[in-house]
This record gives sequence, C-alpha cells and structure tokens, in this order.
Amino acid sequence: MPDERTEPDQDHHSVPSDQGNSASAGEAGDGSRWKAELGDDHTTDTCPRSESSHEQEGGNQESLADEPKFQSSTISDAQASPTEEPSKLPRKSPDRLFRGCLVVIIAVIVGMVGIWMAFVRIDASLHPQAGPADRAHARRIAQAAADHLSHSPLVTSTPSASSEASTPSDISARVTISLKDGTTAQQAADLLASTHEAALHTRGGVQKITLTVSMSWTLEDTSIAADFDASRATTDIVSSTTRALTPVGEAKTIRRGGSSALEIDYGEVGAPPTSLTSPSGSRTRKLFTMADWQVTSTSNEDGQFAAPPIEQVITASSQTSATGSIELEATPGSMSVTGVATDDGGLTADAAAPVVHAVADCHAAGLSELNLNTTASYDDPWRTLVCKGGTWAPKDDGRIGQQEADILQKAAQL
Repeated sequence: MPDERTEPDQDHHSVPSDQGNSASAGEAGDGSRWKAELGDDHTTDTCPRSESSHEQEGGNQESLADEPKFQSSTISDAQASPTEEPSKLPRKSPDRLFRGCLVVIIAVIVGMVGIWMAFVRIDASLHPQAGPADRAHARRIAQAAADHLSHSPLVTSTPSASSEASTPSDISARVTISLKDGTTAQQAADLLASTHEAALHTRGGVQKITLTVSMSWTLEDTSIAADFDASRATTDIVSSTTRALTPVGEAKTIRRGGSSALEIDYGEVGAPPTSLTSPSGSRTRKLFTMADWQVTSTSNEDGQFAAPPIEQVITASSQTSATGSIELEATPGSMSVTGVATDDGGLTADAAAPVVHAVADCHAAGLSELNLNTTASYDDPWRTLVCKGGTWAPKDDGRIGQQEADILQKAAQL
C-alpha cells in the first residue's frame, strides 16, 4: 500500500531549507526580543515544540530547582576564599574604632585641664599669692627698722632683720635685738614707737604691714624675752608695752613668741602677786605656785583678768588636798579647781563646800561658772555650778545635779 503523505496546504509555499533556517532564526530572534519586551505571560508559541524543546524545559526546571544550592555554595565559596570579592556587609574598621577612642580620651583630658585651670583662677582670686613686689616691700621695711635700731644706744646687738610675704594682705617684717640691761619699760616703749615712725611712716601715709620687734634684756631681776608689736599707732604701742611690763620686779620671767599669748611667770610665792589682776595690753597668761597649788590665770583678748579671792580659794582647797591646780579664764569667766579630794572616793560635798563658800558671791568674783573635780588623774565627771542672779545653782540634772545641789546645801551651812 502506498505511503500516504499529508499534503501541505496549498496556501503555504514551500521554502528552501536554508532560507527556512534563516527565517526560523530571525523569528526566534524577533520572538526573544518580543518576549523580553512583553514578558513571558504574553508570549504565544504558535509553532509546535519538539521533544528537544521539552527536554530543554525540563533541564531548565531542574536548573531552577538546583539554583538555590548553587547560590549557597557560591556564597560559601566566596566567604571561604580570601581571593574572592569581600562581603558587601558593613564592617567597622579597627583603625576607625581606635581613632574614635582616641578622640574621646583627648576630649576628657582637655575637659579636665579646663576645669583645673578654672579652679586655679578662682582660688587665685580668693587667695591671692604675694608677688615679688610684696616680698621686696617686706624686706625694705625690715631693713629700715633694723637701720633705725642699730643707731640706738640702748641696743647692744646687731639687729637681725627678716621678712615674710604669704599674701598681699599678710606681709610681715621682724627685727631681733638685745637691749642694755636696766632699760626701763618706758624707754623700751619709746624705742618701739620711734621704730614704727622710721620704718612705716612715709609721705603717702602709714604702710600696711606687721612689724614685730623681738627684744630681750633684764630689768629688776625679771628676765624679759618677748615679741612686741610695732605696727599699731605710736600711742597704742607705748600704752600696751608699759602695761605688759607692769609685773617687772615681781615676775620671774616675761615671755612671748610669735602670735602666742604673753606669759608671765611669778614662780613660787607666799602670797598672790599684786599684779595678778593688772590688765595687760593683749591676751596674757599669768602663772604662780602657792602652797603647792598651781594657779594659771588667762585674760581675754583685751588683757582683762578675772578677780576672785584666789587666796581664800587656795586655803579652802588645801583643807582636803595638799596639792592641786586652779585655772581661771576671763572668757567665759570660769574657775576650775582640780584636786579637792585625796582618794578615789569621788568628790564629796564636805570637800567641795569650802571652795564654793570662798566664792559665794559669784558676781563680785567675776565668775559665771565653777568647775570642781577630784584629782586630774581620776576619771570622774566634773561638778559644775553656774552663776544665776549672783548666787550659784546646779548646772546638771539627774544624779549629778543632785550631787551639785548637795554641795550648795553644805556650803550654805558654813
């Protein structure tokens, strides 16, 4: 039976193979461009697809299925291989981190330096330091005072001058000399006043500086070695110097160094010194020993002393103890008696009552407080009486207050 072949449509013209291939290639190229422009969804393939085309699609699907694995392996290989392109993820460079830390450290240091400089400026404004001009000024004053004193016939030693300038308001000059023994208090006062005039008085007025003259000599068996202030007005210099030297002839020593109080020691006496309550020109401490009782009397800043009947106090205290101490303070007006008992039995009313009776009129004695105790080594609380309306009254409450009341009751019976 002869092969039946389907005859092509008569409307289709046969094309040579070469031309058909080229035409197919052209159509394929046009189709690709058309698909690229319109997308795969709008593509219509009118030509029948061969088995190779199905195989190609199957291969493409397998390729698409395997694509993630390929991409993962590619990324892993790119990360593992140092020769591949570095990762696109942002990373902080160690150099940038170091520079950032360095900037922060520098900023902190600069801030601390700024704060320190501000503190220094504030401190300098509040506490200004003396400069070279201030120190030179102090040296000139000291030298001027030394030159003046070196020409005085009362001075037996070469004046030694020194100066100090801590701040512009704290400038001091000092001259140390020895006077001829027997130089009177008035002569010493006049010498200080003339030194003030020579060293501190200028055409522009009195210069602001602390001028101290340290003088030592012997007058009427009293050894004197004290600093005297030559900075004040001449009238004040004369009056304060003569008052400070009032105990001359009665006191053993008169001492004062620097800014400490003038100390006058009478030594051991048989009766209270007559100049014990005499006012001095400045804060003064007077000491003496009587009947083995040590007495210390300290003035206020103006040189005024408390004036209790100290001899009666010593006599009353000696009734219960052979030794002890009595301290008087003009400010706040107190008297403290230590040693009014000979044993550790405590302070009894019988032992303390005679002392209270000796200063019964607290207002006349110039006292506002009376402190009593046994011995200095015995750790026993003080019994304190306060002056109210000219009479003594207990200061404390409770048991100690009752003991203080017992002392007052016993003293009233004497």
